[in-house]
Amino acid sequence: MVLAIVGGALIVLGAIVELFLGAALATIPVPVESAAFVVSGVVGIAVGSLVLVFGILTFVQPQHHVVYGVLILVFSVVSLVSFKGGFFVGFILGIIGGILAIVHRTTPAMVAVPYYPPPAFQRLCPRCGRFIDPTVRFCPHCGNALG
Repeated sequence: MVLAIVGGALIVLGAIVELFLGAALATIPVPVESAAFVVSGVVGIAVGSLVLVFGILTFVQPQHHVVYGVLILVFSVVSLVSFKGGFFVGFILGIIGGILAIVHRTTPAMVAVPYYPPPAFQRLCPRCGRFIDPTVRFCPHCGNALG
């Protein structure tokens, strides 16, 4: 989940760089499509922010980790196609963070504990003090009648 947050921050940073690049290209008198850079930068900031928000929501609401993980994956892929994926590192971190969010366990796995039956109950003969089987009626050592 931390990887998704860092990836989202890198995607936003890459989009800001692209936005400023588009604004800088608009000031020079060379015929360059600076509007495409500006639009791509604005949408990149939105997509990177969504990856960032879903990474944070995975921490806040871990019971919805699968939904947030899938959304992180989707928006990370969208950032790669349209907005250079946060220097490509943001894309990779978003993909890894989304996969980890999907496979995250909210409850610990059940561990199989072997069952051992309780030890057989034995009683003491009140006369001789030896251990005897609880099913006998007379002590096999001293012959005392057990009640």
